[in-house]
This record gives sequence, structure tokens and C-alpha cells, in this order.
Amino acid sequence: MMLQDKNTLLLRRHKIKLVYIFWKLMIMFSLCFLIMLSVEHFNSSPVYDNVLHFYVMPFLLLIVNLILLVHIYDIIWYYNNIILIDDNNIMIIQNSLLLREDIEVISLSQITKINIICQWILPNILWYWKLVIEQQRTQTRPLFHIHNPYLILNHINSRIDKINRNLELNPL
Repeated sequence: MMLQDKNTLLLRRHKIKLVYIFWKLMIMFSLCFLIMLSVEHFNSSPVYDNVLHFYVMPFLLLIVNLILLVHIYDIIWYYNNIILIDDNNIMIIQNSLLLREDIEVISLSQITKINIICQWILPNILWYWKLVIEQQRTQTRPLFHIHNPYLILNHINSRIDKINRNLELNPL
């Protein structure tokens, strides 16, 4: 998702991350269901019946609840990862339920190079790529699952050019 105002650009990761979260949930539920069916299938004596009801089923119930909590946490993590590009900075805001808010500010004047990396065919087809920002102090900051990165690259480059023009006109 990308929202653009006069001076700012708001980004969120590609929606393919939500599909990945959903499929992870479906795989975990199917594994729990298969475990439950296999335990009931091999239940042939009254001793195993007690084991099934007192140990295996509560354990599976606990696992299913844990899977749901992880799924909710993943969705909150997806929606609380925001990239904000304004006139002078790139702000990467990461927030979740368990971790405190993490705000990383990258000054546009400190950026030396921006790369777009696409590996494999699926990211190329679905247009989610990796944007790598290189700073002056040999620091790199990869931004994963960025939708339509060439628009973002052009936006950042235009902001950097604007800053450089202002520096040329008004030297310190």
C-alpha cells in the first residue's frame, strides 16, 4: 500500500505478506488436525483413551491457541510496519504488541546509493522486491517486500536531487 501527500509518502509492505501469514496458519491447523486424527486412529485400548483425553487433547488445544496468538501477532506486526518518506528523511517505524516502538530515521543527505534486488521468479511476477539503502558510513538497510519499488526509488531520488539543489544554491 502506498499513500502520497504533497510532501510525504507512506508505505507498507506488500500484501503477499498477509497471504504468507494466512497460509502459515492453515498449515499449522492442518498439522494439528492430522495429529488429532492419528492419535484417535491409534486409540485401541481404554488406557490410551485416558491418555488421549487427559494429555493429548489439552496439549493440542494449547497448541491451537498458541497458533492463533502467533497469527494475531503476525497480523499486528504486518500492519504496524510503516515506512514514511518526507522531504528530508526516511522513517522506518516498527511496532508490535510485545516490543516497544522502534523508529529508525535515515537522512536523505546520508544516502549514497539505492539498489533494487529481485531474486527468483515469484517476486518478479508479484512485484514485491527488496530495496537496499546504502548510507555514507557503509551501513546498509534492506527493506523487504516493497511493492512497486521503482516508484519509490524515483521518489527518493527526486527528494535527494531537491536537497542537493538547495545545498548548491544555499551553501553553508
